[in-house]
Formats: sequence, C-alpha cells, structure tokens
Amino acid sequence: MDEDLVELGTKLVRTHALRAGDALHLAAAVRLSRYLGRRRFRFTTADNEQADAAEAEGIRVIRITD
Repeated sequence: MDEDLVELGTKLVRTHALRAGDALHLAAAVRLSRYLGRRRFRFTTADNEQADAAEAEGIRVIRITD
C-alpha cells in the first residue's frame, strides 16, 4: 500500500461509487493488470458493483455466483 494506490482507490470511489475497501482492492488489481498486461490478467469477485467497475476500467472479470 502506498500513496499512489490510495490516490487511485480514491479516484475509483468517486468514479464508481465503491466502498473504500472494494476500491482499494480494485486499485491493486488495476495496477497489477497494467504490470502484467490486461490480456493476461483476470479479476475475480462476487460483488456485482465491483465487477462492473473493474470492467469499466478495462479489466476482464470472473464473476463468482452462488
């Protein structure tokens, strides 16, 4: 966790109306996807709002459902 990650998480809260913890989780995923390359990265979540936000950020999502 560093200042840049918190800044990105804050941006994601404002852009997608996420809860703080979900935004930080997504911010870490956004950063990692940039490092690995978006084509190789998948984000897994059971939270529909978080999944929608991740997709809006260009991340491929695996949605967990019951």
